[in-house]
Order: sequence, then C-alpha cells, then structure tokens
Amino acid sequence: MGEKRLFLHQNFFNMKVGDYNLAKVIKHKQDGYVVKSDGKIALLPQREADHEMAIGEELNVFVYTSPKGELLATLQQPKIKMGEFVALEVKENSGAGTFVDWGLRDDLLIPYDEQDYELEEGKKYVTRLYVDEKSNRLRGTTIFYDFMDHENVELVAGDEVDLLVVEETDLGITVIINGKHEGLLYQDEVYDVLEIGSAVKGYIKKIRSDQKIDVTLHKFGYRKVEPNAQKILDKLKANDGFLGLHDKSDPEEIRHQMGMSKKIFKKAIGSLYKQRLIAIEQNGIKLN
Repeated sequence: MGEKRLFLHQNFFNMKVGDYNLAKVIKHKQDGYVVKSDGKIALLPQREADHEMAIGEELNVFVYTSPKGELLATLQQPKIKMGEFVALEVKENSGAGTFVDWGLRDDLLIPYDEQDYELEEGKKYVTRLYVDEKSNRLRGTTIFYDFMDHENVELVAGDEVDLLVVEETDLGITVIINGKHEGLLYQDEVYDVLEIGSAVKGYIKKIRSDQKIDVTLHKFGYRKVEPNAQKILDKLKANDGFLGLHDKSDPEEIRHQMGMSKKIFKKAIGSLYKQRLIAIEQNGIKLN
C-alpha cells in the first residue's frame, strides 16, 4: 500500500502534492490566482496572497487538496509535508474521521481506517501524509507499517541514530529510527518523560533475526551510567549528602525520586561506590 500511495504522489498530479513547488502565476481571477507547475494548475486563493501578484511571477508554493478535491496552493508553511512524520494535535472527531491541525485553514483529515486506535481531542499523534487512492485527496495516517523499511536495515549495534517518539505500549515506547525504520525503546531504558513527537538521539541496541530493532538512549559500556551517576551525585548534594535509596529500594520509589529504572540506578551507584564517591548504608547512600 505504501508504494501505491507514493506512486500517486509522484505521478498522478505532476505537481508534488503535499510538498513545495516552484510555480508561475498565469491568471488573476476574482477568487485568487491561478498558478502552474509541471503542466498542472492550482488555485492560490485570494486570502492566501500576501501581495498583488504579477502575471509571470514565480512563487514557491505548498500544494494540497481542498475538501472537494481541488488543487490549492498556499504561501503558508504547514506543520508537515509529504515524507515527514510529525506530531499533530487532534481538533475534533467527526463521522468521516479525525481532523488534526496541520497549520493550514482547512484541518487535515485522518480517516478512521487509518487509525490503529481512537485519537482523542486535544492530544498529539505522530502523523504522515499520503494521497488517498480512491478520492485522490491528501489525507493523514497514524499507521506507519507501509512506510517503514523492514528489510534493508543497514545499521549495527552501537550506531547513533535519530529517534522520533511515536507511542507508548505495554513493552515500551515505539520509535521511528532515522525516519525509515521502526524500533522499540524498552521501559527500563527510559528515565525521563518522553513526549509523543519528540526527537531524541539514541543508539542501536540489538537487531533481531526478524529485523525488529531494539534501541537505547545510552551509549554502551561504562559511559552508559555516567549521566545517571552525575544525576545521583547532584541529588545527594542537594539533600545534604544523603539519599534514602539503595539497591534494595522499591523500583517505583526509585523511578519517582530519580526518574530512572532500578536497574540503571543500581549500576550508577555501583559505579560511584567503586570510585569511592559514596558509601552504601543500611537505609540509603551517603556522599563521601
């Protein structure tokens, strides 16, 4: 399905729908300006014109489809374009689907069959544009399987990568790796709140035989615990050199106070102990 959507985007319209086009003004009408690019025309509504345009003037316009399926052009910059994954806020749910704010006058429609789960008003969800093959209209989707590369994974463990946070699941957080691969960040690897749509640096942890990818936010080896060890030292200094947590403490209490998993906390205090920076006592840890 992903290949078919891409085909429509590239060839059906000639103009790059959902993207920027260099177009020339060929006519001025009462309702706006007619612009032409690659043999196709679109209407730049009068309300979108930021100046009086001359015939023959060249413009860099974003081309999209109206609710009626007409090609429209705008000088505005939307929050998303074709090929990108961006978190967009839900405006409302309707009979046709869910409308999200993508920065243009008419909200973007995400049909219900392009949603894996119910989208709630006021929340943001990572969205991608596509051209609907039945109506030839620009739509949004929150289902990414078609757009992911599941076979040509040219990554190895330890590679630094760009991660986009997509959603939280029972196992952890689903991420998009370098804009083209799906990955999983396990809960015990997360020590800060990650918002949907946020972009963070990460590292490839493991590539499974089925090409599924595990990622981490930490570098491998000793350096992995360094930021967490410093975080514990800062907490100790702010609490007069004592912290009522140790390797036997409740995991939820550790996460609440330190924002990290018990596994990472234990490694961090182990590192500090080996360096003789802290002492481990019966009821907590103390700064030496």
